[in-house]
Amino acid sequence: MSQNQIQVKLFEIPATLVVVELSSNLFSGKLPKLSNSSLLQLFDLSNNSFTGSIHHFLCPYGGKGIEALNLANNHLSGVIPECWVKWPSLSFLNLENNNLSGVIPTTLGSLSYLGSLNMCKNKLSGRLPTSLKNLTRLQILQLATNELVGNIPTWIGIKLSSLRILNLRSNNLMDI
Repeated sequence: MSQNQIQVKLFEIPATLVVVELSSNLFSGKLPKLSNSSLLQLFDLSNNSFTGSIHHFLCPYGGKGIEALNLANNHLSGVIPECWVKWPSLSFLNLENNNLSGVIPTTLGSLSYLGSLNMCKNKLSGRLPTSLKNLTRLQILQLATNELVGNIPTWIGIKLSSLRILNLRSNNLMDI
């Protein structure tokens, strides 16, 4: 049901759905609640007008079976919470172009299947957490246009041997 003009508010996603592809609509308000018994594998709410924190969406539920989560191009704000250990199957995460702030959560390093991580165009600050070196399956890492500081860690070229795309431009990072 993507690329329509759907404007209703989403309150909860039925537990029986496996794929939810509602991108490029006119959804607004807070992100919907997910059921603990959800069968979801792919969840795409990108290119809408969702607002507010992602904490109430990510932390109580835990996306045990979700492999792809796309919340890009919304109006989400606040810090990215430290509850990624509840999302062990995640292989694709896109939070690009929101108003997310604070540091990159260290628990992202627990996502051992993660192959693509995109958090470009937010207001993320601080240093790259060393826990990201645990993402050995990572092929795409995009953190451009944030407020990240410090040196570009050498472990990026050593530990992330599967990395094919690295985008760190428009930050305050330094090469050592």
